[in-house]
Amino acid sequence: MLPGPSGFYARLGNALLGAFAVYNVYLIARYYHSHQAGVVAALPMTFYPSIVAVQSTLLREAIVLFGITTAARLLLLPSHRRSRLLSYALAAVVLHVSLLQRDDNVIIIVAAIAAALAVHAVNSGYLSRRSVALAASLSPVAFVLSLPVIRDGIEFLAYTREVRASGRTVYLPDVIPQTVVELTAFSWVGAVYFLYAPFPWMIETIPDLLVGIEGLINIAFTVAAVWGVRSLGQKNSPATVGLLVGLCVAVVLYGVGTVNYGTGMRHRQMFIWVIFLFGGIGVSEHVRFAWPFQWWSDDSATSTQALNSGTD
Repeated sequence: MLPGPSGFYARLGNALLGAFAVYNVYLIARYYHSHQAGVVAALPMTFYPSIVAVQSTLLREAIVLFGITTAARLLLLPSHRRSRLLSYALAAVVLHVSLLQRDDNVIIIVAAIAAALAVHAVNSGYLSRRSVALAASLSPVAFVLSLPVIRDGIEFLAYTREVRASGRTVYLPDVIPQTVVELTAFSWVGAVYFLYAPFPWMIETIPDLLVGIEGLINIAFTVAAVWGVRSLGQKNSPATVGLLVGLCVAVVLYGVGTVNYGTGMRHRQMFIWVIFLFGGIGVSEHVRFAWPFQWWSDDSATSTQALNSGTD
């Protein structure tokens, strides 16, 4: 007999989708670097208390995360079981499902795909560098023509900040960008708070402390991601550019529209996996882990081998 409607089964479904999202990130990192890179990238997604909490509830972020990471897996990893056309179709389906949950992510997804396609077109010779230079020279004209749309977007973000500027976890409630210049000036500040808050001076409770520790780990992954971007860029530059553009657009838009770290903690889960992916690859570029507790860097291992050979 079927159990009928149940909150338990809905939460279980969300948890399973979250688990699949972790596996997607692991597979991408493993394919482009190593098993270790996949494990390192998946660890924070597996053990962060905030991620575990959100993915065991009825919140929609787990569905969005599953859709985005599954689309990335379908687009970035080759498969012998299905054609590329089928992979593209399946990616479109899961992205559509994720957009049904959060349609405001459409700008982020379009920007990421457009950037990846542009780099692919240049690398494949479909677009010459002269065409790219011409398009870049015309970008100011496109910016001026799109100013009405940009102003509408700024008004929407300002309204969102005003509505959300309440509660114990609020930060910078009086900062509400109203112009393009103000938005540009505040964008990096909002992005930093969105990705890493709460900072130590904002911690008041034990849950704050746990999420604050996550923020510190996020900073470490961001530093390691510099090497990961370089490594992945050498193997798949369109994917690297697409992921970076999507991440940057996401953290700017959500960073400006978010004004408390409770909301930011939930929303950043949809995108911070990109930092974990690059960070896992970056860590594995320089550090090798051995089970259970031994670790060494590539340089140290090389130096040790040279020293041993010299003493022999």
